[in-house]
Amino acid sequence: MALHDFIKTQFKYAKKYSVKNKKAYLKIIYLDKDNGTVFKAAQARLYGFTKSNPKSVTIYEWLAGELYNYINSSTHETKKSFDEWHDRTCRNFVGQCKSLGIKGSRTGPVCYGMAQKFVNISLKYIYCFEDATSVDEYDKFTFGHVALDSYTYCR
Repeated sequence: MALHDFIKTQFKYAKKYSVKNKKAYLKIIYLDKDNGTVFKAAQARLYGFTKSNPKSVTIYEWLAGELYNYINSSTHETKKSFDEWHDRTCRNFVGQCKSLGIKGSRTGPVCYGMAQKFVNISLKYIYCFEDATSVDEYDKFTFGHVALDSYTYCR
């Protein structure tokens, strides 16, 4: 079974969402009550990140907007342009956490790797949206970094 097909079987809840609906991006990041949210997969490593913390919500909403704009832009992506977007998004994520006082631990800053996890898992979930094939799959998903987790690492 192709990885794409397998991932879609593991994240059935994401199939009901649309790449054209910005609120769907918020749902997969933190609003959905299912365990399969980016919040559930990545937030535990960030000190003070919660669903109810207004500072966290600010970052979630910003990230949802970045992902929505990336997926729905008409820009033809290359490996270089994707890597530049990914790096800029991760650096901005870290910067926003720092400016809002969100820490990676009780004493340390949020690191780049945690930002990568948020971005990569979000893209994996978006890849499972019902209409993800309506965007150019090669353009928007080919250059993505594989999110190493229990679904992809152990298969």
